[in-house]
Amino acid sequence: MRSGFCGFIFLFVFSALLVASDAERSQFLRDADYALASTYGQLLSLLQSNAPEKAYGYGEDLLRLYPDAAIFTDVLFLQAWALHQMGESEQARIYSERFVQSSLQVFSHSMRGYRDADRDRFLWMEQKERAMRYVQGDTSAFDGLERKSIHPNYYYSSTFPGFNENPEDYAPNQRQFLRFILGNTRTTGLGVGLQWGGWQEDRVSYAVSAMLYRHHQELELRLPLPVYSTVDHRFGLLLTPRVGLLRSDADVSISGVAGLTLSAGYFLRPAWLLAGYYSSALDWSTGDVLHQWELAIHRPLMKRIDLKIGLWNADPMLGLILNRTECMYIFPENRFVFRTVIY
Repeated sequence: MRSGFCGFIFLFVFSALLVASDAERSQFLRDADYALASTYGQLLSLLQSNAPEKAYGYGEDLLRLYPDAAIFTDVLFLQAWALHQMGESEQARIYSERFVQSSLQVFSHSMRGYRDADRDRFLWMEQKERAMRYVQGDTSAFDGLERKSIHPNYYYSSTFPGFNENPEDYAPNQRQFLRFILGNTRTTGLGVGLQWGGWQEDRVSYAVSAMLYRHHQELELRLPLPVYSTVDHRFGLLLTPRVGLLRSDADVSISGVAGLTLSAGYFLRPAWLLAGYYSSALDWSTGDVLHQWELAIHRPLMKRIDLKIGLWNADPMLGLILNRTECMYIFPENRFVFRTVIY
């Protein structure tokens, strides 16, 4: 068992040293992104206060500190708007053209959303259309423009407690999934199965799992329901009712189980999540009530690969989540636990 534990630790170290691609790493906001967002906020506030000269200056400061802000934000568009208000029409045209050119590049996921999940995409489309009109000589392109801002969001993984399935983890417009799953407990040993599920526009998801163990089978339905989430996704609360059937090979009996799981997640820093859950389940045949809880710190390594450390039923635990399949090492029990994560 000692060699198995050493191998597990090696897996953690190896995973932590993996270098994610830029596209994957941009899923997670860095602390610097929020510092820069503060400068961006000052720029927008000055525009709202009808101080275009100062707003333009803040834009230049932002671009000197972080040149890629021209891609990650709409700073060039805001500067063009400020220059237009200052009567600098030629400079406003130049900045509008720079904004259009920048918008043709691949925008970072970190300062905006991603694919169809980007709630700011309509604002970007409007700004691009207005900028193109201004470049073509339409001096009324900025008329009637509202002073809206593009807010950075915390990226949450589909493996984080407190949050529902994140469409950013899947292909564009995907609404369903089918995945292979693993699971084990103290008594059942290792089991394999399939899980089918999906989500609708209102993000109310569902998941049906079928598991085969050596001496019994399980069928379960879960309905993760988002209870609350902040606008920037820093905090999330999720309630998951579930019902299931268990069939034992020993006496060919079938019993039912019903339960609830309440989970919550809070970003301490852009890439550090404090999360926990409490789960309670009732066995209809025996009347037994089973309880389980966890409190842990999550650290994303790459997209859909997360490391976590904390307490599982009061026992110290170290875990690695690979695309929703979690492997935990429980220290006092000196054993591994495999499961598919749906909080």
